[in-house]
Amino acid sequence: MAAGRQGKPDPFKRHSTRYRGISYRERADGSRSYYVYAQGRHQLVDGGEREALLVQADLRGKAGRGLRVTPVETTFAELAEEWFSLRSPGWRPSTRGGYRITLDKHLLPRLGQLKLAAITPDRIARLVAEREQEGASGAYIALNLRPLNGVMKLALRRGLIVANPVSALLPEERPKPVKRKRRTWTPEMIARLLAAARERGARPGNVYDYTPIITVAVYTGMRIGELLGLRWQNVDLKTATIHVRHQLSRTTRSLRRRPKPACETFRSHRRSSRSCAATGSPPATHKTSTSSSVRRPAARSRIETSPGAASRGQPQQQA
Repeated sequence: MAAGRQGKPDPFKRHSTRYRGISYRERADGSRSYYVYAQGRHQLVDGGEREALLVQADLRGKAGRGLRVTPVETTFAELAEEWFSLRSPGWRPSTRGGYRITLDKHLLPRLGQLKLAAITPDRIARLVAEREQEGASGAYIALNLRPLNGVMKLALRRGLIVANPVSALLPEERPKPVKRKRRTWTPEMIARLLAAARERGARPGNVYDYTPIITVAVYTGMRIGELLGLRWQNVDLKTATIHVRHQLSRTTRSLRRRPKPACETFRSHRRSSRSCAATGSPPATHKTSTSSSVRRPAARSRIETSPGAASRGQPQQQA
């Protein structure tokens, strides 16, 4: 045992072992801390000589596969910003905005200054527990983990970490979204809703009649953004087909439906639009339509809609 001037172990002196590339230093209590030499650096090992041999074999295997074997100084904030700039151009505006809020409000304040290797499953489990204590729902916490998982996947692909800590979470450590009970429209509820919408649209002084957009929403299940993105060239009245190619101002996808009641509504609405153009009266438009366009007729027909359910076509029967 090497000793310093006062007969105590020298914690700064590195001692060789019988294995090439493995050394140790003696602590003040006489125990040893082992190191593995790789890529020009001595890396501290958590354990003894046996663990150092295992780490050395793992590092050599990674080096043989062309993976990074030296400690990474990259922080979560640095890689998160790069991940966002790389991936966000292909996202919907709502997805881009939601992920940006999650990063700025929840992830970067907690994890931004940490090095990637310091983000362990235990640290993420604590993050989930903290969000639960703050009152966040399981579904919202699960959404918070999506950008975190994306950043760690990118780090894993680049060899900056050896495993994705999000994937290592135990079932009891993961957020638990509560599935809400979905209620289905009945024919009677649909008839009452549309009757109330027609009655409201026919009132003297009403410029807009939202019956067409409500009818199409009920019989197709289209989202409000898809409904507002419809154009006449996307509607084939002969084959009773609606092609959903636009959502608000941006092209998304194409769907195919054959809603008979909605098709009749389109025919009537188009005739009404042509009549308005001939008489000079303002045509019906839905650019300002909101979920209140459904809630008001629903309330008049005594159908209760939960917050946000109207825009998704999910009414609730009044108790």
